[in-house]
Amino acid sequence: MLSRVKKWLKSFEKYLFYYHDGFFELPYLSNSPEVMIESLKKMPVTKYNPLEQSILSNNPFTKGEMRYREIETGFWVLATQIEFKVNVHTRAIYDEGGSDYYFLAFSLYRCDIPLVNMHVNKITMPNKSWAIYKPGSEIDAYHYKGTEGLFLNFVFNHTWLNQNLFGGKGSESELQNFLNLHTGHITWEDVVPDAETMAQKIWKNLLQGQEERFNALSLKIQTLELISTFFTNINKEKVLEQTFPQNEADRVALVKVEKILMDNLTEGFMGIEAIAKQINMSESKLKVVFKGVYGQSIYQYFKEKQMVLAFQLLKNPDVQIKNIAASLGYENPGKFTAAFKKYHKILPSEVIK
Repeated sequence: MLSRVKKWLKSFEKYLFYYHDGFFELPYLSNSPEVMIESLKKMPVTKYNPLEQSILSNNPFTKGEMRYREIETGFWVLATQIEFKVNVHTRAIYDEGGSDYYFLAFSLYRCDIPLVNMHVNKITMPNKSWAIYKPGSEIDAYHYKGTEGLFLNFVFNHTWLNQNLFGGKGSESELQNFLNLHTGHITWEDVVPDAETMAQKIWKNLLQGQEERFNALSLKIQTLELISTFFTNINKEKVLEQTFPQNEADRVALVKVEKILMDNLTEGFMGIEAIAKQINMSESKLKVVFKGVYGQSIYQYFKEKQMVLAFQLLKNPDVQIKNIAASLGYENPGKFTAAFKKYHKILPSEVIK
């Protein structure tokens, strides 16, 4: 495994914290918990403590700590408490070795900056969210400067999944329905009411290390209680978003679409037909592919980005509301104010004040 990680690190070291589109990029191997830990601890910006099973970071980009434990064969917990000093784009990637591990992620995200949220695979994540990633699913997460969070990853392979969650009986469940689809990952909002409290207990337990006699047993009970509650509750809760893997041609096309939209925020929406023609894709396919990745229609995405831009423009005291409304294609300031209030829950004049 060590030679495998060294080979990967040699290939990707030049991309560690490479600055691109406003973010410093941090790729890491994610084929398995062991490989992921090895790739993180071998980075030049981290410090590894084998006794505490922890990886520390305190560099110009991040400050935090990851703790990990193998709870039982095929089942791990990896927890990270971290703050971001700059904009960071983390990328879970895979080498040719393949993967048999599922990631069940619980994110407890904190930020005091308006309009700033964590984005995972182009989806805006709530402050408390759950997501399941199938083996081999690339995970692109965008974290903004000044934000922090506690991120728990429960990682299990297919054997453990069958033995513990399906009981070998093949019973129908929301999870099995997900596994039978070609879905890359699926996201829920705050499925477990006490998840924050339970997550903090797990983190506290991990910080205690292995000094206390019953620490391992209590950690196992805590982790299994949290994920069992999650799997019980997902059958009752509405799915927040789900994304679908795309081929490389589709990925490239979506990058072009996003650039087209961003370049035309101060113009009226140009329409699906015109966008589809520019990227040489049918209108029907464009609609399906875009919503599968971004979780909303192209028009909704465009209007949302206009509202984000409007908020930033209103911070300039020399810019008038009527001029912003006109620049974004609204017929009059009243319609712009109504749209702004609906999206931001405050009036444009309140931002100025």
